Amino acid sequence: MEYLTLGEIKQRISVLNRWLKRNHEDHFQYSVVKAERNHYDDLADEMEDAGISVKDVNCATQCYELIIREEL
Repeated sequence: MEYLTLGEIKQRISVLNRWLKRNHEDHFQYSVVKAERNHYDDLADEMEDAGISVKDVNCATQCYELIIREEL
C-alpha cells in the first residue's frame, strides 16, 4: 500500500494508456497492463466522487513501474 494523490493516479493512467496504444492486444502483458489501468481509473473515479485528493491505495500490479523504467 502507498499513498497516492489524484494527480499521481492520473499520471499512472496516462503512462499506462500510452503503453496500451503502442502495443498490440496480443502482447503477453497487454491484459495485465489494461487491468492495472482500469484499477487506477476506478480509483480516480472513486476519489473524485468522494472529493478526496490523497488515498492509501493497493497497487494492482507493477506494470507502471516496469514501463517507466522501460523494462516492459
